[in-house]
Amino acid sequence: MTDDRPRPKYGEYAPIGSVPPAAAPDPIVAQTSAKAAPSTSDSLPKRRTWDVALTTALMIAGVLDVVGSFSRFGNLAATLREVYAQQGLGTFTNDALANDMGVAINVVRVVLLVAAIGLGLWRLGQNKIAFWIPLAAGVLAIIVVTVCLLVVVVSDPALAEYVAQQSTAP
Repeated sequence: MTDDRPRPKYGEYAPIGSVPPAAAPDPIVAQTSAKAAPSTSDSLPKRRTWDVALTTALMIAGVLDVVGSFSRFGNLAATLREVYAQQGLGTFTNDALANDMGVAINVVRVVLLVAAIGLGLWRLGQNKIAFWIPLAAGVLAIIVVTVCLLVVVVSDPALAEYVAQQSTAP
C-alpha cells in the first residue's frame, strides 16, 4: 500500500503522539548527555523582572540624588548660614569644618553610588536579587550625612550660644 501524500514535515500529517524514527532521540545518548552537563536553562534561576526594574529605579534615584545635592554639600558653609538665618539661630561661623565635611560627604556618597551600581549590576548579571544593594547604600549614605552634619552643627559656637539663651529664658 502506497501513500500518495508527501512525506510529513514537522508532524503535519503524522498522527498525534507519533515521532518519526530520525527525530527520536537515542535513549542511551540522552541519558549520558543529561548526566554529563546540565542544561544552562535549568541551572540558572529565572530572571526576576520586578527585581531588575526596582534595582534600576533605585539606582537612577541614587544618581539623581547625588548629582542634585552635590553643589549643596560642596558649599556646606553657605547652606548652613542660610539655614541658621531662616531658623533664627544666629550666624554660622564654623566655615572651614563645614566645607571639609561637605567634601567628605560628597566623596563618600559618590563612592557608595559607584559601589552600589557596580555590585547591583553584577548581581543582576548573576540572576540574583539585587534591589537591596542600592537600598543599603542609600541608608549608609544617610547615616554618613547625618553624622557629618551633626559634627559640624554641634561644634558651632553660635548654636551653643543659642541653646544657652533658650535654656535661661523663662
